[in-house]
Amino acid sequence: MLFGWLSSRVGARLRPSLRRRTAPLAQESLAAEIDADALTVRRVWLRELVCDPAVDAQPEPTVIALIEPGPRSEVVDWLEAAIPTGATPAVRTDWLFFPATPEAVLIGVVEGDRPFRFNLRLGADRYRRQLTALVDTGQLGLTTLPLQIGPALESLSPCRFVPIKSWPLRDFLRDLPPVPVV
Repeated sequence: MLFGWLSSRVGARLRPSLRRRTAPLAQESLAAEIDADALTVRRVWLRELVCDPAVDAQPEPTVIALIEPGPRSEVVDWLEAAIPTGATPAVRTDWLFFPATPEAVLIGVVEGDRPFRFNLRLGADRYRRQLTALVDTGQLGLTTLPLQIGPALESLSPCRFVPIKSWPLRDFLRDLPPVPVV
């Protein structure tokens, strides 16, 4: 039974709730917070690459995003710094999904001496194939230079691999309707 219908029968007026009045302000605040730390995604590749030639020589499907860090020097320093063998970057990631758009936002926090945050906005319709592969790999490569592949299918571009949670992304992609064919 609808409350509005019932209140109109009794003679009471339906007033908008506090939640309904503050929802647009919360959406604006969330959008501003995402945009404040957002990095521009120029392109996303899905390529067969050897991520670590010392460990494995078999190429695997790998998802790499070309990003434009803009004036954020800490992002450039982190992405282009040499990684010692066996070291893993201290990065925490989580997803924020907008099914109406449809868009997936990867929120990342790099811990260390100078911690910082970054957000990557990925259109689910445009990058659906790459996002589906990302579910299987569980890691996303980030680079600031165009992807260059060597003769042994290794990446010659400086690339930092970030672990991601794949199950929320899998659920999000499963619930989205297929891309309309025109």
